[in-house]
Amino acid sequence: MGSDVVEVIRMYQDRSYECWDEANLLFQGGFSGGVVDRLYYSAFNMLQGLLILNDVKQSSHKQVSLKFSSLYIKTEIFPKEFLNVLRDVIRYKSNADYGLFGGIEKNKAGYLLMKVRYINRVLVEYINHKIAVG
Repeated sequence: MGSDVVEVIRMYQDRSYECWDEANLLFQGGFSGGVVDRLYYSAFNMLQGLLILNDVKQSSHKQVSLKFSSLYIKTEIFPKEFLNVLRDVIRYKSNADYGLFGGIEKNKAGYLLMKVRYINRVLVEYINHKIAVG
């Protein structure tokens, strides 16, 4: 794997970390609706970096989710729970953005915050391993 590919993966990871940090700040400030928005982008960026390992570059968020599912969930590389958490984030984000009674309870936002952090860590470990073995 070329250094330019690794650099792009790292850029996606850095952006993912930044979005997660923003989500955490929003959570600490009591802005639960904003938490899911930033978690959504944290997960999306991390998945983009992961998919580059397979020479896959998807432009839409839906395509990224579908490709992640087909390459990593259906093959049982990662547990289905990861996809379920991502679907929860998408659902709550959509509700917060477009729902009349949008928002998310603070305890659910905190739960998703920790779950996305865990998933990102697992994905980074996997990515680092794949980069190391070439």
